[in-house]
Amino acid sequence: MRFTPKVDSNMALLLYNSGKAYLLHWAQTEDRDALEKAIIVTRQSVECTPEGDDGLANRLRSLGACAFAMFKHTDRMEDLDNGIDAFRRAAQLVPNNHPTQSNSSALLRNALLVRFQAQGNLQDIDSVLSASREAAAAGAGENDHDAWALYHLGSQLDFKYVNTGDVDCLHEAIQVCSQALDLPGEDHVICAKILALRGQCLRELFEHTGDISELERAITDCKQAAEIMPEDHHALPGILQRLAFSSQEQYQLSGEIKYLEEAIKIAHRSLSLASIYGHEMSKFLSTLGGILLRRYSATLRLRDLDDAIKALRKSLENESQMPKVVTATNLDILASCLGTRYRRSGDQRDLQGAEHASRQAVEIAPASHAGLPAILSNLGRYLMELFQATREPNYLEESMQTFTCALDRVRSPLHAQLCLGVMAGCRRIMYMITHNDEHLEAAIEICRKSIAALPTETDILADCQDELALLLHCQNSDDQDEALGLSLQAWNSLRASPFGRIRAANRAVTIYIEQSNLEKAYALATAAIDVLPLVHNQSLTLQDQQEVVQVFSGLATYAFSLALRTKRSPIEALDLLERGRGVILRLLMNDRSDLFKRRNTQLGLSAEVEIPLYEMHSPTVSLCSGNAANYHFDSQRAQGGSEAPTEDIHFSPTVDSSEKRVTEEEVKEGAARGRVIIVNITSVGSDALVISSTGLKVIHLQGLDPDEARDWIKKDMTATSVNRGANNKAYLRFLSWLWRVCVKPIFDELQYKVHDSPDDMPRVWWVGTGLASSFPFHAAGNHLTERNESANSRVLSSYTPSLRALLYTRNREPLSDQATQCPKLLTVSMATTPGADDLDGVLAEIVAVTDTIGNYVHAECLSQPDADTVKRRLADCHIAHFACHGVSEPRDPSQSGLLLQTIGDSPEQNRLTVGSLYEIDCSQGQIAYLSACSTAENRSKWLVDEVLHVVSGFQVAGFRNVIGCLWPADDTVCAEIAKPFYSELCRGGKMEYNDGTVSLALHKAVLQISRSSQYRKRPLHWAQYVHFGA
Repeated sequence: MRFTPKVDSNMALLLYNSGKAYLLHWAQTEDRDALEKAIIVTRQSVECTPEGDDGLANRLRSLGACAFAMFKHTDRMEDLDNGIDAFRRAAQLVPNNHPTQSNSSALLRNALLVRFQAQGNLQDIDSVLSASREAAAAGAGENDHDAWALYHLGSQLDFKYVNTGDVDCLHEAIQVCSQALDLPGEDHVICAKILALRGQCLRELFEHTGDISELERAITDCKQAAEIMPEDHHALPGILQRLAFSSQEQYQLSGEIKYLEEAIKIAHRSLSLASIYGHEMSKFLSTLGGILLRRYSATLRLRDLDDAIKALRKSLENESQMPKVVTATNLDILASCLGTRYRRSGDQRDLQGAEHASRQAVEIAPASHAGLPAILSNLGRYLMELFQATREPNYLEESMQTFTCALDRVRSPLHAQLCLGVMAGCRRIMYMITHNDEHLEAAIEICRKSIAALPTETDILADCQDELALLLHCQNSDDQDEALGLSLQAWNSLRASPFGRIRAANRAVTIYIEQSNLEKAYALATAAIDVLPLVHNQSLTLQDQQEVVQVFSGLATYAFSLALRTKRSPIEALDLLERGRGVILRLLMNDRSDLFKRRNTQLGLSAEVEIPLYEMHSPTVSLCSGNAANYHFDSQRAQGGSEAPTEDIHFSPTVDSSEKRVTEEEVKEGAARGRVIIVNITSVGSDALVISSTGLKVIHLQGLDPDEARDWIKKDMTATSVNRGANNKAYLRFLSWLWRVCVKPIFDELQYKVHDSPDDMPRVWWVGTGLASSFPFHAAGNHLTERNESANSRVLSSYTPSLRALLYTRNREPLSDQATQCPKLLTVSMATTPGADDLDGVLAEIVAVTDTIGNYVHAECLSQPDADTVKRRLADCHIAHFACHGVSEPRDPSQSGLLLQTIGDSPEQNRLTVGSLYEIDCSQGQIAYLSACSTAENRSKWLVDEVLHVVSGFQVAGFRNVIGCLWPADDTVCAEIAKPFYSELCRGGKMEYNDGTVSLALHKAVLQISRSSQYRKRPLHWAQYVHFGA
């Protein structure tokens, strides 16, 4: 094809058709050689075409299309420049009134926009806008044509704003759209597109002005656009996408979760239609991902976060074919999702993924992109978190540089607020690491600037105000009024997330307590507890429930202390404790009880029931309904360092909850077999609430100093076997202290005396809450000097997570007469465990158990089993004895469990987890003896009051009595405890395990060991054994 072209109309037409054929072949095969031939041949056809020939414009347009396709394939700017030159020549050749004029101009404008995105040359975008303004003016008087011309002009003005931050373009775009909507005409398609465009521009303008009315107008426009757009039109997915954004924004304005649910439904629908119509899917996937991330923030439902990450990763699969702004935005949202998941899981792979995606977003985003400052500030945050995790100084240095770069590029007040807010949080991290007050003071100053940047109330402002309150509280100054005012403002904010509001309420309660304003602290704590049923329900997974409940950590125990200090009735204090702690167990036990009840009336009940979000155990109102607006603070009040408000702390939405308050009947039933003693220790004070058959009694423990209790906890004497001798001595001192300041004063008040025989001792159920949640009340005493000055010389001790948990255990189905005559025993032994130390005493322990009770039971012994096998066998047994390793997981207590192994020639470690126990029906279970480490221990700092451990897992599954350990057990002692325990159960010539005999048997077994010469001075070998149950 190498020849010197000469002007020849016929040759030009022949070459033009040949070029079209090559271009079609490339479109079908993506054969680059075909595209190169198309360019060569089409250029020759242009050169052969005589001046004035009617076909020249068509051939130039075809040449431009070939060059533009090559640019999309190679990213070579030379190809794009050649395409623009060809499109420009074609547009100049076509008369203004010619039918192809609009097409020629549109091709040129599109190519110029692409070059502007690639190079940021304002001359390109200004050329596009100039041509569009001329086109709009030329079409005046032709209603439909004029509306379309104005729509394109408005779209290009918005495009310039997005890429440059020029707010004047937004104002002009809104004006142009309004002008187009004022034109007469009945074309619903163009009207819908213009409404949606104006809605988008109004939403973007809101980011600059903070004017809520602009956001409300944006929502109205998007709704109207969706209503009038024909159902079968290919533009409907884009309209629905903008409507999904609007529904999400309605949630921001109202706080009502229903708008997020609606937004997600609309986003799914737009995604489905976009696929049908063959649209590029990335923007629809990213919209869905962003809204799912928003719902995760409102519910802490991990599935939403995982689904958001999947959607965003899928949106980036065709990254090379997407506009750079879209790619950068999608990467930024993906990074936000990964960073959020890292903060929940602690998995550094997510943090590294967030940093990687964020770096990509910064590299891809055009330098003129209006959203670049926000992307940069997010990268700065991930770098700071990497520094926090690794202490690598390079991350710190780069983080500070990135924040500086972000602030230098800020154009909108909203982005300034966002960047400054993230910077303040990172400075707080620096303060937490270094304890250098300069970082704290810098964080406070930055946070104040963030709030001043855009005082209009948004969720970002609420976060900044909450951050400032936290920083001010960290100062530990005498004047905490401003921190209190900001915390109360966040608590009452319509914009803050539900969990941000609870954190703010928790902080405000703490400040009220520090100021000795106990009445207001009590009012706020109870109001916050009333919110718990709104956000915690059965539709959440167990892990999600843990994440929700830990936000409320400490509120119930504070409320209990405050109720007693402010002269509320003991039953009111008890009710707050029952409603605000142990809530995960309570929900599980309630559901299990309901299932058992329905079993008798609904045969064939499906084990798998789809439970929609917020449908079961969920109130019908949102956090912001009712009188929330009446308690809303004036936003300007807190910005000048507001004084502590005297009102507006009693936000308490009307909740249509099925949750019942504690009744007098429950109190009497709980204490029918012995007293229940609740010991609660908080910074407010230390108290015991005694539940007896005659009522409730409060005992203020004046000698129990919360600071002393905290000091004992910090010693962490039970966690390790290193330096066991010194730890045993220290633990003896701790048990003596616990007897002197806590247990003995209670016993003296209740007139519990020393008994010669355990058979004559009264029963007591202990509930430790607050700082006392892990205290071994049963082992308190002066064991070396005064044997009778101890708990085990006066009462039979058991434990229960809560009053209602005790009632649940007692209401389990009784055994049939046949089962009582020959109960089924299941033993599970793990002498060796993959990845763990061998347990040399396991086989001896199992032999001791089977030799002792083998004649009274039908025994099944599982050695080295897997978890699935154990779960199947548990459902059919009455007594289960485990001799194996146990583990307590501090980050996720639901993953605590008993260590087993997988099936196969090379077995791996397998775990019978707390979460899996909740799925088993062990309604026949009478005794679960867990001879394993830490089965009654919850090591989670933020979930101490949830009592989530292996023992409570067996209780939920259905076992009436569970024996466990508060800390790691000694393998050599396990058999020495187990043998006398079972011997006591069989001392009458038959196996007896009514509720009293189980606790008595454990009491005698432990007492025998604790008073032996070998173990008398070694409480860490015997004091961990506890009985939970009926």
